[in-house]
Amino acid sequence: MSGISNITLYGANPEYLKASCKGFLQGSALTVQEVPDGLVMPAQKTTGDQAIEFYAGAYTDQKKFIPESALTRRKGNISGPYPADVLAQAAPDYCAESAVYCGLLNHHFGHFLVEATARLWWGIQNDFCGKYLFQIFDNVNYKPAAQEFFELLGIADQIEFIRKPTVFKTLYLPQAALVFNQSYAREYLLPFEKIRQNLSSQISADSPKKIFLSRTALQNRAVIGQDLVEKWFNEQGYVSVIPEKLLLTQQIKLVLGADEIAGINGSAMHLLLFGKGKKTKTIMRNGPFNATYMMLDGATGTQAEYFFALKNTKRASFGLITPSLLDLEKLAGMLRESGFSIDKTAALPDENELKQKYLASWHAAFAQKIGQNTLSDEALLPALLSHILDKNGPVNRDKLSQILAQAGYAEEAAALASSPDKD
Repeated sequence: MSGISNITLYGANPEYLKASCKGFLQGSALTVQEVPDGLVMPAQKTTGDQAIEFYAGAYTDQKKFIPESALTRRKGNISGPYPADVLAQAAPDYCAESAVYCGLLNHHFGHFLVEATARLWWGIQNDFCGKYLFQIFDNVNYKPAAQEFFELLGIADQIEFIRKPTVFKTLYLPQAALVFNQSYAREYLLPFEKIRQNLSSQISADSPKKIFLSRTALQNRAVIGQDLVEKWFNEQGYVSVIPEKLLLTQQIKLVLGADEIAGINGSAMHLLLFGKGKKTKTIMRNGPFNATYMMLDGATGTQAEYFFALKNTKRASFGLITPSLLDLEKLAGMLRESGFSIDKTAALPDENELKQKYLASWHAAFAQKIGQNTLSDEALLPALLSHILDKNGPVNRDKLSQILAQAGYAEEAAALASSPDKD
């Protein structure tokens, strides 16, 4: 266990331990650029050989890319300028109005809450009455939760999606108040604080004080062992809430009414953005390092506890939406250390049964990924899945490499075939 400031970690690796004592608050004041006759291009996904994922951003009247309009994360830019020849051919429409550039709108709920809101601060701070411009990268406007968010903020009728090159008489370009996995500014919370203030008087007196944000309605990224974990929290007085079955307004009200919030890390935990000074217990799933949760803890004054209790699995995802396997015995010990009364004599699920569920989830993810591709030897799929778990025997690398090549993973297949056998 490591207790640092308002964050307590159980079983964390050094990277998370270091992040938990880091100050993520930006040191300098945010800026806003006023761009006369500013050009905004629609977003377009790049080909796989590009350093960025999307062509997007804002440009001057001379079609010069404005670097501050890029979507930036800890590891670099996600979006960037169009090729010069594409810009040269652009024949933009003209809008004789002012607008504020808000950047890419990601339809994923968590990324929408965290990233698509990062430039809203300036408009909220200045009661901006013009258009809020978003770039999207498919034909869907946005999901109902995003629509509801803008309605709660009072700017739904000011949202405009850029589907073709457009020049605006005056384009305001606020600096992003949050860089994913890296830093945030105090202004970042302005839209969430406004919504919290608007809803604070509507909290029901019988709203539960302890809630568990359940993932049971989610089909992807299964967490093997989560049913028992949820049961443990229910026995400690936490009321299970399935966010996907509720309107965003209902979710926010439940968070605002609760003193303690628990769950397995994921998008639902970003609902803490609407709260202030809450207590949380978060079970961490498998996945890449992500300090964003701790950034938001610092921003909202959350008293957070994190529990890292995963089985030692080998990550070989090949781009799959993969499951996590919890070490329930280890997690039970951590929860007891945090104050839970979990019966030490209670039987845990059979470990082999949990592994079978884990492998079955991998099998489903792999089958979904390869779609209609026909494999020459489907009996080797268990070999692929077994390769994920430690101590499950050797893998026939040549045959596994052949399967991956036939499924479209040429690069991974070549790497596997040429690598020394370390199993």
